[in-house]
Amino acid sequence: MRLAAPELSASHWAGSTLNMDAIGDISAIGVYLRTEKRWPLGTLVTLTLQMDRHSEETQENSVVLRAKVMRWGDNGLGLAFVLPKGMDIQICDGPSNGSLHPPAPESILRDFRLAAATAFLLRACPRAGNEVTKLLREGLESPRDASAVQIALQAERLLASWPNGHKLIAPATLLVRILQEGSWAEDDWTRLLWAKLLAASCTPQGQDESNAVFVDVLKKLSQTQVRILAAACTKQTKFTSGPAVFSSRPFICMAEDLIAITSVKDLQSIDKDLVHLNELQLIERSVRSSTLKPGEKVELTATRLGLELYERCSGQRQ
Repeated sequence: MRLAAPELSASHWAGSTLNMDAIGDISAIGVYLRTEKRWPLGTLVTLTLQMDRHSEETQENSVVLRAKVMRWGDNGLGLAFVLPKGMDIQICDGPSNGSLHPPAPESILRDFRLAAATAFLLRACPRAGNEVTKLLREGLESPRDASAVQIALQAERLLASWPNGHKLIAPATLLVRILQEGSWAEDDWTRLLWAKLLAASCTPQGQDESNAVFVDVLKKLSQTQVRILAAACTKQTKFTSGPAVFSSRPFICMAEDLIAITSVKDLQSIDKDLVHLNELQLIERSVRSSTLKPGEKVELTATRLGLELYERCSGQRQ
């Protein structure tokens, strides 16, 4: 069934130039682009489906698909999707399901993203097949389902940039836990950390569950606390011996710097975040006689656990 999708567009790169074409209609098996281009029949094209209102490709509101040129039309091209194994697109809420109105463009895009995320997860962990499919399609309420899909697709992009990344797999229990806990994240930056943790959980044998401890810690952190930890890990001077961090110099900043780092103006709230990070043994206790005050210096020193957590959430396996 072909659906009109006037608010969807498809972009593709031609060298360093991003081209964007309107979509005439779309279905689970192909798309018709309104374009003056006339690629030869059989040409494979990488398309990014997105909403028209996005002037640039955004990973959070788009999906990348391969398609083959099948026919030329008077005002465009008809392409058939070349889908990866396991990608089952189910466009919901359309007339065939008893609805009086066709699905909204946002719904169509959501269904394509869901199908792409499911296909990646089944490839990254075949043993979790039924559990992953049920989790994404039934087990999470909105907007948690969208968060889990975003985490999966970002992990897929990261793995695609690694040598033999497409051959790496994740332990079933760990993969499901990352999706479940990560789906609670309310901002794109924290979801990206969950995605990188998922990618870092993939190995050739798929039996390394060492990241389970970092799942338990990351789920206890707010966006503000993650930003403070990131500052401590990236700005302090670290000394290494092989893969093990054995010493570091603290990052010394002013209270006002923490406001800039966290985008939180309430110093008492930031002070509580510092206490929480210390209680989780992610940063060393900062020696202060009272709660944080304007103009006060703060020493941010990440612990070994804090450094390891941030490294794993940066997509590093070692």
